[in-house]
Amino acid sequence: MMRPAMRLLLLLLLSLALSCSSAADDPTVEDPAPPDHAATDGAPGDTADDPVVDDPVPDDPGTTADDPVLDDPIATGDATTGDDPPDDPPWDPADGIPPVDLAVPENGFQVTTKGRWIKPGTDVEFCEVVQLPGGPDDVYEARRLEVAMHKFSHHVIIKAAIPGSATESLMEPGTQVPCIRPQDPFGEDMVDVFGAQQPYHEVIFPEKVGRVFYGGQKLVFDFHYYNPTLEEIPARHALNFHLAEEGEIEHIISTFGFYNFTFLVMPGQTASTAAQCTFDDDVMLWSLTRHTHQWGKNFHVWWSGGDNDGEHIWTSEDWEHDVDYVLPDGPILVPKGVGLRFQCEFDNTSDHLLTFGVSASDEMCILFGMVWSPDGLTVPDQSCTASPATSEDL
Repeated sequence: MMRPAMRLLLLLLLSLALSCSSAADDPTVEDPAPPDHAATDGAPGDTADDPVVDDPVPDDPGTTADDPVLDDPIATGDATTGDDPPDDPPWDPADGIPPVDLAVPENGFQVTTKGRWIKPGTDVEFCEVVQLPGGPDDVYEARRLEVAMHKFSHHVIIKAAIPGSATESLMEPGTQVPCIRPQDPFGEDMVDVFGAQQPYHEVIFPEKVGRVFYGGQKLVFDFHYYNPTLEEIPARHALNFHLAEEGEIEHIISTFGFYNFTFLVMPGQTASTAAQCTFDDDVMLWSLTRHTHQWGKNFHVWWSGGDNDGEHIWTSEDWEHDVDYVLPDGPILVPKGVGLRFQCEFDNTSDHLLTFGVSASDEMCILFGMVWSPDGLTVPDQSCTASPATSEDL
């Protein structure tokens, strides 16, 4: 838990960032996309007779006047002209939001968001509810997940509501609401599904490890899009579930996040920040993922505590393309009380102060990872607010 003094420091830093930054206000979403409801191709229980849920949001697909416009948006994908990005067709909002190009799996199913249009120069984050096909007696054991999205997505985070929970009762399929994380609009009774920073990402879990879902279960897609072009762009996602044989999954994999909130980087300066967390339970550690924004440079990870204390694990040198690391010798048993140290290096080439924040003009320093219980079906959430690490710790 974050100590009161640390919480106060964080609040002061964030207040300073808001007063000094030239970035726009936090994104809001009022007018979502037209009611082109989520597809569930190839899935059991998905028929033309399925009921259509009334769309609780307006039909205007455009970004509203309240969506923040960032200073000096980059003109195109090549950041040099005012033309459309060279690899994209000229989108016409009058034609509706185009689907994402992702083939439906042979042994599984696909769900899609209805999405929305993002106006030029805006930084927008919102959550959309999608429902899985089938009924509560349908059990889906997933060994592989794929997600695809349109260009200029900053990230997508997908969570699933626990069936029968109060959170699930607040989630109406097709709803789009402003958010900065999936739980904010609906509640905390959620489990991990998937997350990605690239236009296409997949994960294939180890043998006997995966995720289990149920027919009719409700998902939340947390979209974050930044449009640096001079044209409206589509924001839409497709998610594939590749299914395992019934009874194959013996361990449900969980995603943790170690969060370093306490850093600041002055305009035109470089800086680094180090922090550490420990695991609350014995876990099998399989993979790591870094998350910073565009000013993040090298990202280092070491063991913290235990027999390998201080041993280097991984260095990532690219905030966009070198973000995932699967342990090369396979999953490692990490005892309770042992953890990870991580260090984020920043080069602030902007004209504003950088602190932890949710917009594309802010920064982050987060270490994600995937774990499962060594001797059970599930493991409790291992996420934590990281404590500072000193140079002697590294």
